[in-house]
Amino acid sequence: MVAAGWRKPARVTADRARARLPQLARRGVAMEELQAPLYRGAPWWKRLWSIVAGSAMGLMLGGILATVVGAGAAFIVIALTRMLKQ
Repeated sequence: MVAAGWRKPARVTADRARARLPQLARRGVAMEELQAPLYRGAPWWKRLWSIVAGSAMGLMLGGILATVVGAGAAFIVIALTRMLKQ
């Protein structure tokens, strides 16, 4: 249905049969159309800061993962070497 272009209607009226107080159920909410402001890109210094911060986080995460993987590999090598000596 989505591929065929079907979609739900944008405005749905309240179902009076399911309302807690049917006499207070309204038919809809009045809406007015407003113009949205145009998209303004982020300033250059925010973009630069995001690149620097992302790189720093990547380096820290890479260092932590390398340490954990290295310690795990060392533990496995030491454990296997002990098994061979027995």
